[in-house]
Amino acid sequence: MRQLPRVLLPALLTFVAGMFAGLMLAPRLSPPPTGILDSDLLAWEESMSINLELDREQRADMRVLLAYYQRERNKLFAAQRNEVEPQLVDLDERFEGLIRDRVLTPKQRTRIIAMVAGDYADASFPSEAAPR
Repeated sequence: MRQLPRVLLPALLTFVAGMFAGLMLAPRLSPPPTGILDSDLLAWEESMSINLELDREQRADMRVLLAYYQRERNKLFAAQRNEVEPQLVDLDERFEGLIRDRVLTPKQRTRIIAMVAGDYADASFPSEAAPR
C-alpha cells in the first residue's frame, strides 16, 4: 500500500510531461491538411503517380507539397487579379460585342440589349438546371 503513492507521483508527472510534449510537437510533425486540390493539380498528381509508380508515402508527400503550391499560387492570382481587372473588363466587352454582332440574329440582339439594360420582361430563364 505504501508503494502506490511513491509510484503515482512519477507516473502522473510523466503523463503530464508526455501530454505537454505531444501538444507542442504535434503541429510540427504532422502534415497540414491538404483539402481538395484544383483539378489541374489533381490531374498532374495522378499522372505523375501513375507514370513514376510512386508509392503511398511519396504520393502523400507530393500531395502536401501541391497543397502548399496551390495556396501560394492562389495568393499570386489574388494579388494579380486587381491589376488585370481593367483588361478583363475590356476583354469581356470585346467578346460580348463579337457574340452580339456575329452570332445573334437582329431580334436576339434587341433582346440581349434590353436584358443588359435591366429589362428582363421578355427574357425566359430555365426553371431548373439542364441535365448533364
